[in-house]
Amino acid sequence: MASLSTLYYRPHFENGLSVAAGVALAGTTAGLALGLAGGIAAATGALCVSIADQPDPIGEKPRLLAAALAMAVAATGLTLLAKASDTAMFALTGAIGLWAGLISAYGKRAVGLGVVTVLAFVLTLGATIEGRAAGEMHLLLFAAGGLIYLVYALALAVLFDRRVRRLLMAEALRSFAGYLRAKAEIYDPGSDDTVAFATVIERHAAAVERMQIARDAIYARTQRPWQLRQAQALVALLDSFETILSSDADIEILRGTRHRHLMRRLKALTLALAAKADRLALSPTGIVPLSAEPELRKAIAEEVTRLATAATGNDDERLVVAALRSTADKLGRAAELIAAIGGEELGLPRADLSLFRQIAPRGLGHLRAQVGFGKPAFRYAIRLSLALCAGFGLSVAFPDFAHPGWILLTTALIMRANYSVTRRRRWDRIVGTLFGCVLAAGLQAFVPTGYLLALVALSTGVSHAFGAVNYRVTAASASVSSLLLLHFLQPHGHFEMFERIGDTLIGAALSYVFSFLLPSWERAELPRTIAGLLEADRTFAAEAMTRTRTELAYRLARKRLFDAIAVLSGAVRRVADEPNTPAPLLERLNALTAANYLLLSDLTSMQVLFAMRGAELDRAPRADAMTDEMRSRVLAILSERGENRAPPRLTKNERDDLTTPNGFAVLKRRLVHIEHAARRVAALARDCVAG
Repeated sequence: MASLSTLYYRPHFENGLSVAAGVALAGTTAGLALGLAGGIAAATGALCVSIADQPDPIGEKPRLLAAALAMAVAATGLTLLAKASDTAMFALTGAIGLWAGLISAYGKRAVGLGVVTVLAFVLTLGATIEGRAAGEMHLLLFAAGGLIYLVYALALAVLFDRRVRRLLMAEALRSFAGYLRAKAEIYDPGSDDTVAFATVIERHAAAVERMQIARDAIYARTQRPWQLRQAQALVALLDSFETILSSDADIEILRGTRHRHLMRRLKALTLALAAKADRLALSPTGIVPLSAEPELRKAIAEEVTRLATAATGNDDERLVVAALRSTADKLGRAAELIAAIGGEELGLPRADLSLFRQIAPRGLGHLRAQVGFGKPAFRYAIRLSLALCAGFGLSVAFPDFAHPGWILLTTALIMRANYSVTRRRRWDRIVGTLFGCVLAAGLQAFVPTGYLLALVALSTGVSHAFGAVNYRVTAASASVSSLLLLHFLQPHGHFEMFERIGDTLIGAALSYVFSFLLPSWERAELPRTIAGLLEADRTFAAEAMTRTRTELAYRLARKRLFDAIAVLSGAVRRVADEPNTPAPLLERLNALTAANYLLLSDLTSMQVLFAMRGAELDRAPRADAMTDEMRSRVLAILSERGENRAPPRLTKNERDDLTTPNGFAVLKRRLVHIEHAARRVAALARDCVAG
């Protein structure tokens, strides 16, 4: 039952289902009034607008859906006007490519709007519409279908706003659970260090992305009690995430310990916390009575105490015990925070939550600023435009072998602003299209015509649901819906499976070849990406290494560093896909990502330390002065004026002091550890920028 709930209690599944219902509604409404041809035209408009229908904040939906409708109608109308002339079609193809590429500068959702424009253009290009009156009627029905879907989607968004927000929170919890399970493998003495740590960093980046999506929706409105409760739960989840992250501060010491039995207990505790996050994700209300694992935590604490007694006189062993104690304490605190997420009462959010949402750029000024060969969006727009024009040119030159609609659609769907995404989507598109073509051929051969329109809606929902989950499934289902629509739009045409496969291969080849024209290589952006990372490191270090933190500044700095690490992690994956990337550069980038993750863990552990050891630090007169001194040193290390000298080694007396279980000693050990981590990050950053 749990696995079934996990399968269906997902926002992309419900979004796909609602999209299928909306497209079917538009097509059925028009079909009942005007016949099958009218239903197909309306369903086409609904399908195009539906691409922009995502689980967005309810305040953003009207703007996005209205933009999708306007672009789809404009592309359809212009295509109807230009179809009579190859010259006009060449010009329109180039303009469509430029527009779809340029608006990608507005962010991820704008990429979808570009797809809306291209799809409307391609479907109209493939439709058999003769005469001005037929064209006007098609445009009117297309717009009506899109408008029906827009009204339907907005009504659904209002009715199910609470449900959508809950699903996005569930996705954040589920990604957190995935991060915890990856982290548990680090505590497994038999796991491979490199693989386990790389997986943790990858899951961390995925969790950061999911939590930001949840922030954007949940923090948008907090006026009602249930909205405020969701916002409070998300704040508590982020605090739990931070506490879990801080427990990695001593992971390098723990990976070398001989106390494998205790490491397995830490793994068991972490897996128990992952199971609790999963339970929260599957709860309709998010209110679940959870324990903080007192028995397991008590057993770990007793074993740490026993080891501490046995380590008397052994400096190395005492250092290991100190690391075990610190890690166990942080996991225990995280267990309490996770249990609190499911409680009836949560504390109020302690910051202006609207500041933590990502707001996409707006206005024509931003679009005008993209014009120039130094701008990635402009270079992408030129590549896409020329690739589409080349595809249309092939169809004109070889009309019996190349079909413009399918070639152009394949090219536009595969080609993206960076080479890495284009490369990965190419093979998914080819494999998915091959399967989709075979399936569409079978459906046309054996399914009665009256049922095919329902299958268009169903396959549209499937392609929508899996767009961000499995692009191969999306490609297959999109092929089915597009081919069936073309079957209706070209009543005198004949669908040939092998022709569509050939068109797909041509489009994939064009997307690959033109990706090398005016490329925007990720390697060229590395210095800027790394500079942004170090700036985020400095900002967060300044806030984290302060006992009396400013809540809003601290949380914003933490978010920016989480985002910066996720950006670097994504950049490393894309650089790895680019041709001729030197292996030594990839090694340094991976090392920098790992080192910065450990620095982040060290810095987040400072606030956990202040919270858990505050009373002890109040009795240590040198604690604040020592923290201030080390904060200034770390900020200098992470800046361009940072020192290159090696970090100081710990003397025996210092080691004795650091392993003493009191607040001041723990603080001193953590500060020295932070300095080592900062120097490692700074050195690796310099090496990566140097190439």
